[in-house]
Amino acid sequence: LLHDNPVSASPRFTIQHDAFMRDAVPVQIISGELHYFRIPRAYWRDRMERMKAMGFNTLQTYVAWNYHEPVRGIQNFSADRDIEAFVALARSLGLMVLLRPGPFICAEWEFGGFPAWLLADEKLRLRTYERTYIAAVSAWWSTLLIRLRPHLYEHGGPIIAVQIENEFGQFGDVLNNSQDMQYLRHLIHLARDALGPHVILYTTDFGNLENMMRGSIQGSEVLTAGDFGPTGNLSESFAAQKLMNPAGLSPPFCSEFYSGWYTGWGYSNTTRTDTRNTVATLYDMLSTGWS
Repeated sequence: LLHDNPVSASPRFTIQHDAFMRDAVPVQIISGELHYFRIPRAYWRDRMERMKAMGFNTLQTYVAWNYHEPVRGIQNFSADRDIEAFVALARSLGLMVLLRPGPFICAEWEFGGFPAWLLADEKLRLRTYERTYIAAVSAWWSTLLIRLRPHLYEHGGPIIAVQIENEFGQFGDVLNNSQDMQYLRHLIHLARDALGPHVILYTTDFGNLENMMRGSIQGSEVLTAGDFGPTGNLSESFAAQKLMNPAGLSPPFCSEFYSGWYTGWGYSNTTRTDTRNTVATLYDMLSTGWS
């Protein structure tokens, strides 16, 4: 389920009346991306304090599988790779956390976060329901998510929602490929099994109905959200969200707002950065209650 409504003294982060609710009080998520695997641990506090000073109340972070398990079966969660310490620090500074564990993260990171050893099996097919790939993902998520369950908001931690896959509609097609749908549902099952029934699970796809229908699941299994850049169409993204999510369970939510675009090695500049458009679109979102 996307959310739950029971009256309870324990902390709850839910969705009601098309709004995010923190302990039954509406809250606007104002988040920024901060990746622990790109920043030495000694600088985590400094970067989070800067986020707080800028007015953010939430940070988003991917989890890079290949950063923790470069060699199959040997996982490292110590020192700079101690994601639990990263999340706990966010809580101590009053920041909520949106967790993006992939397993594919893109993030302009080596192999989208996948460990290279996945390629040793020539028959393995990535990002679909293929036996060898699913076994590897299941082993990884079972370890990772159990570690992070104590850090969910309902347990006194800062994690308010967990993303399933990443812009899957640009790669897969759950409408026309049963193995893609089975894959997405398997990830949801793994997340629910490890994290329990209450935490919000969401998907991120480009802010249009076509991408959302290819990459998410209509209904209440996940919150379907869109992402876009400075010239993104807020109305189109929100209209698509409303068609994907049940009535009352579709808060206006840009799950990733990118201010430009990357330039591939050897290519001409394609950043398309425009400060005026970035500020205008961001203002439109924040002033109209978007998270």
